[in-house]
Amino acid sequence: MIGVKFAKWAVGLGLMVGFSCQNEKDVQPKIVASLTETWWCDNQSILPDQYFGAEGNYRQRQNGQTQSGQWKIADDNKAILISNFGVNGEGTWSYGLKDLQTDKLVFTFYGADNSFGKCQ
Repeated sequence: MIGVKFAKWAVGLGLMVGFSCQNEKDVQPKIVASLTETWWCDNQSILPDQYFGAEGNYRQRQNGQTQSGQWKIADDNKAILISNFGVNGEGTWSYGLKDLQTDKLVFTFYGADNSFGKCQ
């Protein structure tokens, strides 16, 4: 009787721990869903607006001009990688992903924090 109760408790605990643990890879779809399909505007109006498409297309716009490239989340989920950017497709860089909420994006670029909100 005690063995059956212990087994039930152990299985329940194991399932709870298994479902509550989140793999680093599990985070990526949440990041992509929160980041994509909207334009992000620099809160200080200095940097270009940023757009991250769900299918991996990336755009920047500033002063009426738009350039494009590709983007993806780094394997460690800590950076946004930009590639094939610009007219010749040679632009490549990364943004450190510092904070991402429903209406706020903060990334680091050249050591500085850059805060963005959803464009109006």
